Amino acid sequence: MNIKKFIKVGKAKYNLILDNNLSVTLNEEVILNNDLLLKKTIDKKTLEKLMRENNVENIISKCIHYISVRIRSKKEMYTYLNKITDDKNIIDNVIKRLEDNKYINDEVFTQLYINDKINLTNYGTYKIRNDLLMHNIDKNIIDKYINKVDDSILRNKINKIISNGIKNNDKYSKKMLIAKLTNKLISLGYDKEMINEEFNNYEIEENGDIIKKEFDKIYNILTLKNKYDEYTLKNKIIQKMMQKGYSYSEINKLFD
Repeated sequence: MNIKKFIKVGKAKYNLILDNNLSVTLNEEVILNNDLLLKKTIDKKTLEKLMRENNVENIISKCIHYISVRIRSKKEMYTYLNKITDDKNIIDNVIKRLEDNKYINDEVFTQLYINDKINLTNYGTYKIRNDLLMHNIDKNIIDKYINKVDDSILRNKINKIISNGIKNNDKYSKKMLIAKLTNKLISLGYDKEMINEEFNNYEIEENGDIIKKEFDKIYNILTLKNKYDEYTLKNKIIQKMMQKGYSYSEINKLFD
């Protein structure tokens, strides 16, 4: 089959018009790699080879677009490629090409991922580490960069969450507030010892309005049942208030 002419149909894409009226669209990379501008003649076997190579180039083009949105880990690229093709040889070939051309690099991915999470989220290092492990990043690479995170940055983030929690608290006792904030910080990936150290810098007082509101709520619920004598009612209220983290002395002040 003779190549009669090339017609550009898109960015780096051309239609090859053959003398049997067959039209084939190929990437510029495939055309150049196979010297088609010089050969001008191809057989059926060569055409099949060109189509396979073109398929790979199309897949690589999709991958580069996918990576252009944000940097991807090698695992993400394997997952993406498995949605496009089930040919393992093509997948491995594409991954190698992407690595050789520096489109994917798990060490660079790790650096940028840590920087983004530290600067743009409330994540602590434990959560960041676990997320990176989910990307199949080597533990040594993770440790290399996660250990560079300044403790002062983490402590500032912890303090911001604690301060906001205290400022916006309108329903929890001191004990419950500390427990809830501690659990929140642990779930975000902060070290428990560091959390406790930062809590030591705060003098958290019981909010009298919150205690009174909770007391009245429990009192009204129990008195509606109309089945407790005064002594039992008082003990029930004390029990329920203490379950919510209020101290015995603070509860007694309300009875007084």
